[in-house]
Amino acid sequence: MSPRPPAGRRGKARTGVADSATFNPLQIASVGRRVYERHRIAFERRHRGQYVLIDTRTEKVFIAYSPEAAHRQAQAQKMEGPFYLVRVGERAAFRSRRLSNGDPARVAR
Repeated sequence: MSPRPPAGRRGKARTGVADSATFNPLQIASVGRRVYERHRIAFERRHRGQYVLIDTRTEKVFIAYSPEAAHRQAQAQKMEGPFYLVRVGERAAFRSRRLSNGDPARVAR
């Protein structure tokens, strides 16, 4: 008689997404930035202000007016990431700063 599997979740967890050997934030940023720079001129001519979502494993690019819309495009094509997100014409997807007056913990866009 074979032993019973433990109670709870069955099957294997998804591999690669949370595995520390393949999920390196610095490597994801490096690959994403390299892919973005390869297409930067075309992006800035046609898609300024839009968001670019890059699947760092396949280097596939998704462009939309919001990060959520770009992610929906990636989900529709069964992409699982990890992803690199940037806004065209900016250094990052979002900006944050502390307000000099008011609550120092409050963040403004």
